[in-house]
Amino acid sequence: MQPPARKGGCLAYDVGRNRTLLFGGGGLNDTWSWDGSSWTQLHPSQSPPPRTSACMAYDSQHGTILLFGGVSTSGLLLGDTWLWNGTTWTQLQPQRAPTARCGAVMAYSEAQRCLVLFGGEASGGRVGRLLNDTWAWNGALWSLQAVPAPPPERVGSTLTYDVANRQLVLFGGTSGSALYGDTWTWTGQKWQSLSPSTSPLPRAWATMTYVASLQQVILVGGSSVTANPALNGLNDIWQWNGTAWGQLNSVSAPAGGYHSAAYDSTRQTLMIYASTNAKLYPVDKHSRVPQGNTPTPVVMQSETWLWHTT
Repeated sequence: MQPPARKGGCLAYDVGRNRTLLFGGGGLNDTWSWDGSSWTQLHPSQSPPPRTSACMAYDSQHGTILLFGGVSTSGLLLGDTWLWNGTTWTQLQPQRAPTARCGAVMAYSEAQRCLVLFGGEASGGRVGRLLNDTWAWNGALWSLQAVPAPPPERVGSTLTYDVANRQLVLFGGTSGSALYGDTWTWTGQKWQSLSPSTSPLPRAWATMTYVASLQQVILVGGSSVTANPALNGLNDIWQWNGTAWGQLNSVSAPAGGYHSAAYDSTRQTLMIYASTNAKLYPVDKHSRVPQGNTPTPVVMQSETWLWHTT
């Protein structure tokens, strides 16, 4: 059984239960579990409302998964906080929380022993008001971090914790009018902009995670070049060693953005849950050049990609 196709879903590896959890995306609110060989749909007694482009990460300190925000099926930005304990979802009511947003990124920092959330979009429209605030979750409370010089406001960036170098790594995203190809690190007190000699192309909605078996951060795909992601899906793979980016050419990956990725540390496998063929643009049958700007919806397909890294 394969979960229905969706874009902007959330994927996180639950270390304590040796399962990868998939939630929502594409206006859905279903919960699925991957055991290393097959998907199982779960039926918790309570679930967050349907949403797209939320952020979700495993909290190693407390052995739970945290979900925040996203955008509802009616276009309403969400600012709710939900906890997965392995059996069901529980909505939390912290006294203070980040403003409602979609397209934020979140990862667990082992150095800080907390989850860190950055950026996103805080208002509606084609490109709403973008954010560059940094928040920390300690298991009970959200706290806004005082940051002197944060990365520029953006949505659709990607964030993961570099275990080998004990810092969070942020890459890319979009301001709405431009794509970013910058690399930043967060050590717990400030963001630092890096200037590696070689970098991936600027992009948004890529996937990135730390692969322990390689001791590298791995970046996959995303949307780049123009404002039309259907025509500019990337399928390149890059590795970050703490100081430099290097491209991997020996591994295949799904093209495009809005996929979901997680690293299964038990099975030493990088998983990407991808949705393809989301839009088909009218094409002249002789020139194969896209005609017009209005997409014709087609049936989306879901794919589970696995990279056994050992």
